[in-house]
Amino acid sequence: PFMEKAAVYVCPIQDGGGTKLKILDAMAMSKAIVAHPTACEGIDVSGGVNVLLAEKPTDFIRSIEKLLCSTKLRDSLGLDARKLIESSYGYEAIGQRLSSLFESCRG
Repeated sequence: PFMEKAAVYVCPIQDGGGTKLKILDAMAMSKAIVAHPTACEGIDVSGGVNVLLAEKPTDFIRSIEKLLCSTKLRDSLGLDARKLIESSYGYEAIGQRLSSLFESCRG
């Protein structure tokens, strides 16, 4: 419920590995995201399109302020994030890639 009500999702994670489920969850919920590039590793995001990337605390502050002041930008980032999830990370997209892989193994 907290994330559902959030205007902006902030993810300053700068270490770790594996799938970044928190970012994928926020994108699936059409949230505007400000994240450190490391927090998005392995996810095919585009800075300024479906996420705002920030490395320094001042970058995070500027990006958060920009999003809080612009409903249009928040909505645009959130919608583009959701589109990315649906086209690349949804069940249908993953199923098609898996099916293609199985087909290629059959020779």
